Amino acid sequence: MTFIFEKRQEYYSEFKFKCKMCGIVKNIQSEKENSTFLSINEGIASRTIAIGIDHSQLAELSATIDIPYMSSTTYFKVQTILSKKIHDVAMQEMLITGEEEKK
Repeated sequence: MTFIFEKRQEYYSEFKFKCKMCGIVKNIQSEKENSTFLSINEGIASRTIAIGIDHSQLAELSATIDIPYMSSTTYFKVQTILSKKIHDVAMQEMLITGEEEKK
């Protein structure tokens, strides 16, 4: 297999390889696409919220370990999406708890 290129979207990467013998081109993603789990970018933003750091500390950490990091615009978009998900889950849990308290 010969490496052709890498496409990056912040912490997510997709690699393209081509077989030297048969010419088959294969894409390999750094994570499986599964809607039941957070994407790598959402997971990283979630952990920064959990440990109390923000984009600048995340960028500094990523630069220190020499990996590309997400832009501040993308970080805040992901953070907004996460905030809505967290709010929705918390609301569902409160409604379930309220129903159990009624019983």
